[in-house]
Amino acid sequence: MPNEPANSRINNYWERVALFLMGTVLALTVWAFQEQSKRVEKLEGTIIVLQTTKVDKGDLRDVEDRINSNISAMKSDILARIDLYFQKTKSGQ
Repeated sequence: MPNEPANSRINNYWERVALFLMGTVLALTVWAFQEQSKRVEKLEGTIIVLQTTKVDKGDLRDVEDRINSNISAMKSDILARIDLYFQKTKSGQ
């Protein structure tokens, strides 16, 4: 190396630094790509789960109608019992 001119030694040094930096950038790019791929796979799995457990509006309306009919039946049952109670109390006096 002492026989080489100073410029070629400096050029070799900068070439090594540039190669190291390029390798580092390349490694970080590959790592980021792999992380994004993992994240996309995880999100795709979540989407599949959400699609299989999705409830459409028709099913939701059916459930709502059943609940409302049960509530109406309970109301009419309560009213019938109240009427029966008051009829018994009126006839018992």
